[in-house]
Amino acid sequence: MQTRKLVLAAMVGLGAVGCSSPTAPDVETPVPVTRLRAEPYSLTFHSGGPPLRLVVRDPATWADVWTAIWRWQSPAPALPEVDFTREVVVVAVPARGLTHVSNFLVDSAVRSRDGVTVQLLTFTPGPGCAITADIRNPVDVARIPRSGDVVASVERVVTQVCS
Repeated sequence: MQTRKLVLAAMVGLGAVGCSSPTAPDVETPVPVTRLRAEPYSLTFHSGGPPLRLVVRDPATWADVWTAIWRWQSPAPALPEVDFTREVVVVAVPARGLTHVSNFLVDSAVRSRDGVTVQLLTFTPGPGCAITADIRNPVDVARIPRSGDVVASVERVVTQVCS
């Protein structure tokens, strides 16, 4: 129960206080994003968690978050190693309000004078697409380089076209 409280307390947002790196106005530079799942699908489709934007900056929080992500699966996959001296982990669950979500990804990230913006993609089934009840609050996880920048997220909804 203590772990769940810690994780829920950390789920306030994808925000962290920090200084923006000096960058020319309106210039965005790509930030490397390494998703924990190589295939273009969410890490898991069954997190059961609320909407979430979280930057994990230490091993203890990472272990708690990993346990929370896989709480419905036994045994849980092994905790991936992360070098928190060089990178942070971005964890995201899509926003509420969508009737169906067919996929969700941490897509990319850019750095600007305001900090780092992580781009999230939520895929919804369009007309003619099969809908499954098996996808409940997908979660995706990615690593990005550590910096003192403020980290924010932008979620874009993409409607899939099916024949």
